[in-house]
Amino acid sequence: MTFSQYIQKFANFFRPAASSPLLSIVVVVFNMQREAPRTLFSLSTAYQQGVSEADYEVVVVENGSSKPLAVEELAQFGPNFRYLWIDNASPSPAAAINRGVAQSRAAFVGIMIDGARIATPGVVYLALQSLQRFKRAVVGTVGFHLGPDTQMYSLQHGYNQIAEDELLASIDWRHHGYRLFNISALAGSSPRGWLDTINESNLIFMERMLFNELGGFDERFSLPGGGIVNLDFYRRACDLPNSTLLTLLSEATFHQIHGGVMTNQPATELPKRLQTYDEEHRLIRGTYFEKSSRIPVLFGPIRPEIIPWLHKSCDLIARTREPTPVPSKSEVAIPATMSMSDNADPASLQPGDKHYRAYVGRVENYDVVSALQFNLLTLLGLREQHYLLDLGCGSLRGGRLFIPYLQSGHYFGIEPNEWLIQEGIAHEIGMEQIALKQPCFAHNDDFNLDVFGSDAHFDFILAQSIFSHAGPSQIRHCLASARKALKSSGLLIATFGERTEDQAVDEWVYPGLNFYRWSAFAQYCAEAGLHCRKLDWPHPQQTWFVAAISLQRLEAVAATGVDFLPDDLVLTDMRIQERDAGRISGGFYRVWQARNASLEIKST
Repeated sequence: MTFSQYIQKFANFFRPAASSPLLSIVVVVFNMQREAPRTLFSLSTAYQQGVSEADYEVVVVENGSSKPLAVEELAQFGPNFRYLWIDNASPSPAAAINRGVAQSRAAFVGIMIDGARIATPGVVYLALQSLQRFKRAVVGTVGFHLGPDTQMYSLQHGYNQIAEDELLASIDWRHHGYRLFNISALAGSSPRGWLDTINESNLIFMERMLFNELGGFDERFSLPGGGIVNLDFYRRACDLPNSTLLTLLSEATFHQIHGGVMTNQPATELPKRLQTYDEEHRLIRGTYFEKSSRIPVLFGPIRPEIIPWLHKSCDLIARTREPTPVPSKSEVAIPATMSMSDNADPASLQPGDKHYRAYVGRVENYDVVSALQFNLLTLLGLREQHYLLDLGCGSLRGGRLFIPYLQSGHYFGIEPNEWLIQEGIAHEIGMEQIALKQPCFAHNDDFNLDVFGSDAHFDFILAQSIFSHAGPSQIRHCLASARKALKSSGLLIATFGERTEDQAVDEWVYPGLNFYRWSAFAQYCAEAGLHCRKLDWPHPQQTWFVAAISLQRLEAVAATGVDFLPDDLVLTDMRIQERDAGRISGGFYRVWQARNASLEIKST
C-alpha cells in the first residue's frame, strides 16, 4: 500500500461534523518574506495529503516584523489561512504563540514557533489521526536543517540563501515533499532522529486543554527568539501526567536560512548563546535545562526516504552506547528495585521487581501465559480483522503475539506504567512492527475503557490478571465500562483469583492478589449487564471466564471446544495444579468428572 493509499483509507474519518475545524496550527513569522511562503505552502491542502480545508486552519502571527508579509499573499494558500498582526511585539515569540492560540478555534492546536520551517506532506493528517486516537496526546516532530550540515556549521563552508534556493529547486519539493530528506541534515535538537528523545519539537500538536494546562508558552522567556522557551515548553509537555507522548514517524520540519538568532549564527557564538539561554532558564525555573528522558511512541508508516536516516541513527547509537559490564558470579546481588533491562538473572527475579518481565508476574511463566492468551482468544474466534483491547497490556506479554497477528491499527492497549510498554517494544516487538502494525496505547489507570473515544467498540476485550489485583469498586467500574466498549457480538475474556470466600480489599493490590467467590464475581457481571461463564483453560494461578452482552453469543462459546466450568467447582491453587497436569489428556473438567466417576465405582 502506498502512503497516499494509506492516508486516503482513513481520510473520511477526519471530516468535521460542524463548521469549526478540528485543528488550529499557529505559525509565528518575523521578517520571513522569503521563507514564510514556502512554509505556508507546505501547510496548505495543495501540499498536505489526506486532509481538506475544512479539517484545519492556519493562524499566521506576524510578530512585529519590519518587513511583514503581504496579507493578500495568504489568499493563495486557501480560505483556512488567517493573519494576525502584533504591534509592539516582544523579541520573544512566546506571547505571539499564546495570542495565536487564544484566537484560534479548534479543540486541537499545533504550534510552529519558527515560520521558516517547511513541513512534510503527511504531518497534518498523521497529527489529526494521533490526536484523535490517543487520550491526552502530545505529538512532536523531528527537526532537520536544509543543507549539508546543521546550518551554524554549513554557513562556515559557503552555504547561503542562494545555495539553498538552488538546492530546493533541484528536488521539485512542492510536488515531492519527502525528497527534502535527501538535501538535509538532522538538527542538533534531534541528533538521533526518531530513535531517541528529541530536545524540542518545532511543530508540536496537542489538545487545547493540555496547552491551557501548561499555561501556554512562558512569556518570562524574553530573550530575542525566545531563548530556549520552545525546549522548555516541550520538556514540560513531556511531563504532563497521564499523557501519551508521540513522535510522527517519517514526518519532520526543515529549517531554512533566515538569520535566526540561534540556528543561523556562527558556530563559534553557540557556547556563549547557550550559556545566556541556560541562565535565563535557571532564573525562571530554578535549575538549568535538561531534556526529558521520556521515550516517545513512534506513530506513522516508514517511508523509504527515511531509511538511510534510520541506519545512521542506529550507527550513532551503537557507537555512543557504553558497554554493559558483565558481573562475576560473586558480584551478582540483585537489588529490591531493579533497572529496566533484560540483563538480570531470571532465577533471582520476583514478581513486582522493576524488570519488564518480572513486573507483570513470574518470569518463568512469561512465555507460557503469553501463549495461553493468544491460543484462547483465537480458539474463541479472534481473527486478524477483529479489534482487540488489551487491558493492562503491561510489557506486551500478550501483545508480542497479538500485534503481529492483527491487521494494522487493530490492537489497542491500556497500561498505566508507560515504561512497561516502552520496554516491551524495545525487547519483544521492535519498532519495525510498531510502525507496520500501528498499535494504539493509552496510560490511564482509572478503569475507563473509553480512552480511545466513545465510538470505539471492540470485538474482544482481554483483561488477563487485572481483576485478580483490583478491588470490588474498581471491578464494577471496569465491567460497566467494558459493557459500553464491547460490540454487541463481542467477548470479554478475563481472569480472577478464585476462592471459596472473598479475600479482598477495596483497592488495587500489587504484586499481591485479591480473591473472590465466583458467585460474587458473577453478580458484578450481572450488575454491568453482562452474562458470564467460567472457562476450563489453563492459568498458573487464576481462573478464566468469558462475558458477553448477548446470552446467545456467550452460549456459542461452547461450540469452540472450550468447556464451561460448573459454578460450584472452585479452582483453588491445588485444583489449578490438577487441572494443568490433566490438560495433556483433555479438559480438566472432563478429567475431573472421569476421576470422580471412577472413585464412585470403586466405592460401590
